[in-house]
Amino acid sequence: MSIHNKRNSVDHHFNDLFMELSVPGLSLTTFLLLGFAYTAWNRTSRSYLNRVSFRLLVYAMISNIIVAAVSIPVLTAPSPGCASIAFAANCALLFSSSMFFCMALNLLLVVIYGVNGRMMEKYYLIGSFVLSGVPSVTALAAGQFGYYSPNNTIGSCWFTNPDPMVQLRWVVGTQSIWIISMASFEVVAFIILVCFMMRPQQLAPCTPSKISDLSLEPAVPTAPILQYRAVVLRVGLYPLLSCVLNFPPCIVDLHLIINPVDTELNRSLNFLDLCIYSLRTLLYACLAATDPSFLRAVHSLRTTTTQEPSGLELTSLAELGEQTVLHGELERVANENATERKPSLETGDASIETRDVKITADPEQGVQQGGREDVQRSRFWRKIRDREGARRVGNMSHGIESQI
Repeated sequence: MSIHNKRNSVDHHFNDLFMELSVPGLSLTTFLLLGFAYTAWNRTSRSYLNRVSFRLLVYAMISNIIVAAVSIPVLTAPSPGCASIAFAANCALLFSSSMFFCMALNLLLVVIYGVNGRMMEKYYLIGSFVLSGVPSVTALAAGQFGYYSPNNTIGSCWFTNPDPMVQLRWVVGTQSIWIISMASFEVVAFIILVCFMMRPQQLAPCTPSKISDLSLEPAVPTAPILQYRAVVLRVGLYPLLSCVLNFPPCIVDLHLIINPVDTELNRSLNFLDLCIYSLRTLLYACLAATDPSFLRAVHSLRTTTTQEPSGLELTSLAELGEQTVLHGELERVANENATERKPSLETGDASIETRDVKITADPEQGVQQGGREDVQRSRFWRKIRDREGARRVGNMSHGIESQI
């Protein structure tokens, strides 16, 4: 009897610990979502959050709120409402894992295959709802949710069945296999993306159609990972965290089902399993709080006192400015060429005076002058090409980042 009372006391302290781990994650995630909502509502910072992966992150955090809420140990014994809690926890856990899987998949499709991320966003949501809803509804209809207490120790609302092998099949088929597969794909997708972006990509020279007869050197190859390293490396932290938060709990769950023996090792593993589930919301919230898009949005609110154009408007204005400079340079060269061909009123000299250039009647000096003009003209068009190429790279960067 004393041993039983001692175990109940220890389990009570464990429940308090799980609540202390779940409540901070729940509070921080709620606070972040409110911050996301305000920055998305404000016109100054709205454009910084216009990214597919950021919206998927918001959906995942909403699911993590549900996971944290149902992880609070409010039930310490079998209860009719335990099946509903387990159903909600399984749906939210699968949907959260699906969102992080879709973030990795979207980055892969946009960068490597050029797929429109905005167009694929609705398919990500539909697939995630189906993947999280069908297995959970099937398990609920089969009566596989309830109060689960391995080895009569710390209990929680989860899968339960008198036959351990039947319970194992339900856990693997409706939860573990999907979570492990999606976490594994996140890592594989990130490795493929990094290997692809380490290859230098040749940027085709951008030249006006009127100077197609001029031979220009191709632009210097650059590795895209250097251009998008902030976005790629930041998104790459999610696969790492997914592995830490998904692989150990799934392995521990399967071990406890296969070995339902009351040992010190199993009690420790069960405690570790519940701690990881309780910390899941807090760790993802800490990672989301350092998202570059959100930080730039907050920085824009702190430093901007007047209304600024959105990111798309800034890109359009930059493009318009570059085109204005380009047309201005072309007009200046045309005026100079016209001036060179305009004779001065003084016709008594052996040379023809121009406004900026003096063209003599000496053939050798004329050849030298023409050579210098060709060199200057070549340098001018190279400068225009570099400026136009930089503009194209900037526009491409903004377009891809909005779809990532």
